[in-house]
Amino acid sequence: MASVGCGWETSSTDGENAPEASFQCPRNATREGEDLRVLVVGLGKLGLPLAGTLAKHGIKTYGYDTNVLLMNALYAGTFTTTEPECDYAGLRLVPSIELGVAQTDMTMVCVQTPELNPGIMDVSYANSAVGAIATAASRPYTVIINSTVIPGTAATLQNTYPNLHIISNPVWIALGDVVRDLENPPVMVLGGAYGTLASMYRLEQAWESVLQNKPHWIYTDTRTAEFIKLAHNAWQTIKMSWMGNIKDHATGINIADVSDFMSHGGERPGAFWKAGPSFGGPCFPRDLRFWNHVVSDPFGAQAIATNKRRIGELMYKIEHSIPGDGTVVILGRGYKAGSTIDTESPALQLAESLSHYEFKVEIDPEPMIDADVYVLMWPNMDTSRLPEGAYIIDTWEAA
Repeated sequence: MASVGCGWETSSTDGENAPEASFQCPRNATREGEDLRVLVVGLGKLGLPLAGTLAKHGIKTYGYDTNVLLMNALYAGTFTTTEPECDYAGLRLVPSIELGVAQTDMTMVCVQTPELNPGIMDVSYANSAVGAIATAASRPYTVIINSTVIPGTAATLQNTYPNLHIISNPVWIALGDVVRDLENPPVMVLGGAYGTLASMYRLEQAWESVLQNKPHWIYTDTRTAEFIKLAHNAWQTIKMSWMGNIKDHATGINIADVSDFMSHGGERPGAFWKAGPSFGGPCFPRDLRFWNHVVSDPFGAQAIATNKRRIGELMYKIEHSIPGDGTVVILGRGYKAGSTIDTESPALQLAESLSHYEFKVEIDPEPMIDADVYVLMWPNMDTSRLPEGAYIIDTWEAA
């Protein structure tokens, strides 16, 4: 258990009334990064450990929360936490967002985003916090949204408040390990518009003062950064549900050994994370059908259905791009880049679907022919042989 004993930091000597400036915990850290001043809005399960960690590593950190009871407990020194390794010694509290913004260079928003109805997120707390910050900011000011929000939230707020530089910076924490997770993330994601590059660099500098490892950095737009957080969490739940389904249906199997394998490289870390046209080949489709027969796995059935749907979406794009009797050239016959094996390859799946229409279809023609559309089935394909101005559908575009 860690407790916080603090007192209001004021410009006067009597300290009798509420502060003009900020609330100062007694053992204030003074280290590198002190020139950067950060306000953390929302002192909950993420915000309070984050604020304390920033302060511990020498960043002058201010905190604010709308929860009066929490603020009073922090002020009185009666607040306790069960979160290990938390140290709020350098944290200063401010009685309002206005005072916090006036004294800082950026604000990190860590407010709650509860579920209103199934699948409907309430981002009103984030919207209110950013709105208050925008009102308080008399200069261009940086706002970092660390809360989990629906993709598009930051972009909407950026359009609404052009005086702000809004950055999406999702974080991944597990309760009980919040401080260690903040100090040792495997990946850091920063999302912002072009005009926020300087602010993103400043935020990166702040994190570099905190990090105890060397994470992989991803710089992207705010919508993608927000999406990454949801996608990652969804994938974790899918894995847990998938393992649970195996346990329920795979009789006579040592599930602990299966889990051990999957936890130690069975997934080929880094592999299969590119969004191509679909999967194929002599093994994956066949083994997935075997798997569904053995386990009756709804996830496997969904994977097969999704694979067919992706070919269908590619078909739709072709149908609505060229005449009904047009010529389609499919490039990349093999089931993966560079392979001559075409068993259930995406190229053959697409050609089969197109055969039910009046399209003229050629796969890897030699020599190259004129066509209404050229469909690239492999990533990073050489298009120098194609006619100038050719219409190209790259199934790996932006993958």
